[in-house]
Amino acid sequence: MLAAAAAAVPGVLSGYALREATTILMFMALALSWNLIGGLCGYPSFGNVAFFGIGAYATAGLVANLHWPFGAALAAAAAAAVAFAAAIGPVVLRLHGHYFAIATLGTAQALGQIVIMVPWVGGPNGVILRVPFAPSAADFYYYMAGAVAAALLITYAVLRGSWGYACRMIRQDEVAAAASGVNTTFYKTACWALSGFVAALVGGVYALWITFVNPPSVFDPVISLTMVVLALVGGAGTLWGPVLGAFVVENIDQYLWARLLTAHTLFLGVVIVVIVLFLPRGLWPYLAGGEGLTWRSLFEGARRLRV
Repeated sequence: MLAAAAAAVPGVLSGYALREATTILMFMALALSWNLIGGLCGYPSFGNVAFFGIGAYATAGLVANLHWPFGAALAAAAAAAVAFAAAIGPVVLRLHGHYFAIATLGTAQALGQIVIMVPWVGGPNGVILRVPFAPSAADFYYYMAGAVAAALLITYAVLRGSWGYACRMIRQDEVAAAASGVNTTFYKTACWALSGFVAALVGGVYALWITFVNPPSVFDPVISLTMVVLALVGGAGTLWGPVLGAFVVENIDQYLWARLLTAHTLFLGVVIVVIVLFLPRGLWPYLAGGEGLTWRSLFEGARRLRV
């Protein structure tokens, strides 16, 4: 029913409304991407925008310079992101907590500076995509919907198998998981590679959508922060939590942006504070019936943090 409703959206919406629906789907996929490493394994990556940028730049470069078909360029971009995650994952994932968060943020910013020095992708001027047959607004909507479906299927497959149990053990106590025989390096790196795969798919579609790619637009740390916020609001480590978080936050964010521009700039910060203090597990566990929402549960986070 959900898939049928999503498929019918382009027949109902058009113009700005369809563009906003596409944007919401994009952030759903990005939140699910972050959830694979941040929610399932408990590694708070603040640099997942690196994969988004790799996908955007690789797709743009292959289409604009080598005239590859979009599908082939998108597949190659996703493969490049997976290779990058597999290469640096065993090193970066040795870090924990805020050290890992800072390292991933630094990695993303370093990539943004590196591409400025690469003439093949336009250097600081960026890349303009020109394709013979430009997709329609409905096509981009379905591209983003496909990315969301792929992210959901990947997350479902991970959660349902032994892989999911290994990730939960790593999130709860990595030392105990390793002592139990879990190859923690393999599972963490694999989850990060899958996270990169999804983010690169979204980045590639986004590059074709906006037809222009430069470092500030695809290596923006705010994109990484938004992924984290959306997953936390909905419920990190769950299947549907990031989807719910993206739907709720992005709709409110767009409402504020259209009517209260100043409040719009404060919105993400306020959401972070509220979630940490009152809903540390996100919205989905309560809506799914797994937990009861009471006044005591609302203030548990504030009590634990002694606020």
